[in-house]
Amino acid sequence: MDYTNKTSVHVTYPIVGALYAAERFIGKTESVEKWNSTSDIQRHFMSDFYEKCKSEIPKIPEIESIADRDVSVINAWLKLHGFDIQLSPVPPSGLATACKLDVTGYWNTPGMSSQILGYDDATYPCVQMMYGYDLLNSDVVEEHVVRISTESSDEVCMVMVDEVPSGFDMIEYAESVQNSLKPCNLEYDGLRFPMIDLDLEGSLEWLVGLGVDIASSDISCYEIAEALQQTKLKMNNEGFRVKSAAALSMEKCAPPQITEPYIINRPFLMWIRRPTLARPLLVGYFNTDAWKDPSGLEM
Repeated sequence: MDYTNKTSVHVTYPIVGALYAAERFIGKTESVEKWNSTSDIQRHFMSDFYEKCKSEIPKIPEIESIADRDVSVINAWLKLHGFDIQLSPVPPSGLATACKLDVTGYWNTPGMSSQILGYDDATYPCVQMMYGYDLLNSDVVEEHVVRISTESSDEVCMVMVDEVPSGFDMIEYAESVQNSLKPCNLEYDGLRFPMIDLDLEGSLEWLVGLGVDIASSDISCYEIAEALQQTKLKMNNEGFRVKSAAALSMEKCAPPQITEPYIINRPFLMWIRRPTLARPLLVGYFNTDAWKDPSGLEM
């Protein structure tokens, strides 16, 4: 497992939403069979995130998705909602999708603006609270876990750690802390934590090549050609706001052309069936002792 101490964020629901929008858009005119992963990280995401979370997408009011054959429609939609990421053009037979998450949470008890001295001896803007938070412990981490409630059911949790697992392992790490929370008997004179102003964008290169099989005579699948994400996070004495968008383009792909014949050169099971009969006419297992030229079919 790799670890990191660099600022990074993982917002998976917009990615799930963009894939789900693609699946639904394709399904309007073609028969979608299944998604095909080409790497371990794709398999991990599709099984542990996409399959588990896609049914939640329609239930999250702060999520909105779009899909279209015209990439310019998607790019205009992204720009309209304040995102800078833009997809490259795709062939007319391709498509593009995007999904955005926009969540705002206001602290149940607003804090005050203040300053803290960081571990690097620099001064940073912070939030100071006297109430409206819980201090908890976890067997997974050494430091206390802070949990702050909002006016909705959303909660914000934070804990000091020198490094965290990278990639999707960071999500599982946070969940392991969440699932092991227990009361803390210590009391402090208030709470201070840094304000956040973050804007990260980049390519989701690990998603490129993911395909979805189509039941069609002229094509076999759509493949992701480009995938982008941008995430903005602001947090201050009033609360937080997170905006994240994922956008992807897909191109039609032809059935793979194999230049070599498929060879049966080991013992094989064979059966002869007639669709109108309940059982096969013949079932046999054939080793090399039966591999002979019959010189015709007369018996």
